[in-house]
Amino acid sequence: MTDRIEKTIDIRAPVARVWRAPGGGDELLWWEDEAEVEGDESDLLDDLEAKGYEGAKCAVIMDASAWWQDGAHTQGKTSDRAFRARGWTHLYRPQKDSLRNPDILERMRSGNALLKAKSGRRRMFVARTCVRTAENFRRYEKLHGKPNRRSEHAHGIDCCTYVTYRLYGVPKLVTTAKVIPLERFNRRAELRAGP
Repeated sequence: MTDRIEKTIDIRAPVARVWRAPGGGDELLWWEDEAEVEGDESDLLDDLEAKGYEGAKCAVIMDASAWWQDGAHTQGKTSDRAFRARGWTHLYRPQKDSLRNPDILERMRSGNALLKAKSGRRRMFVARTCVRTAENFRRYEKLHGKPNRRSEHAHGIDCCTYVTYRLYGVPKLVTTAKVIPLERFNRRAELRAGP
């Protein structure tokens, strides 16, 4: 006879709220709460509901894999079903038009653009009570110029950047290159003119 070993996992859910900026302008994204449990989706929902969050009033942007596996990577049990069973029905993938997660570098660009735009204006903030979320932002390191996927902070950053990517997408690159009409580059005329 063998004993069944239960797999315990850390499940995180940082909670954000979007506010209108004072005096108009772009919205401000505040990470105002966080839930972190050792257990499964049911334990996470217990914690969120104990904090006063209601599934009918919250939108959840979760990892795209939540529609084919649960937090323990068990095939057949899915996180989305666990949430729906408890009345959390506003569930969204990080990309509107894809069943996959967005590229990590694009998600990082999305989050970084909110932390500090080119104009110098910040649109994303972390409340002082969200110690773990602030630590994830502060300590997430790069490895060979790319985000370190083996970092202990990677999952926390994923949770936040799924939200920023879904709500704001990838920031547009501002180019300073001039567009020169094609007819200005007439190489034949230059060659005929000679030296």
